[in-house]
Amino acid sequence: MPDLSPAAAATVNKLVAINAQIKDLTEEAEALKAQLRKALDVGEYTVNGKPALSVSETRKFDVTVAALVIPPGMLPGVQINTISRTMAQEMLPPELYAKCQSVSPKHTIRILGDA
Repeated sequence: MPDLSPAAAATVNKLVAINAQIKDLTEEAEALKAQLRKALDVGEYTVNGKPALSVSETRKFDVTVAALVIPPGMLPGVQINTISRTMAQEMLPPELYAKCQSVSPKHTIRILGDA
């Protein structure tokens, strides 16, 4: 594994610091949102007469519930067959699975260790 140049190392260190700030700010924001969830009912709110906040129910389409409530005659119209990535990875030889992957032009950057 080659050592980074001083400029690249400085960039990595800055990225590590920014990621730490993002983590801290995200935790703080989630704590503030939790306070608002406890204090406010569903609705829209203003600050000084200007729209400022919307509190809404979190809804998510649940396929298990859908299978129970959709009339059987309508189910074929909302169902699709797809190739399962998980099953393909489990069943296919690694060489064939690799051929099924596309490569993004944007490389993934991961920080290893404490940098």
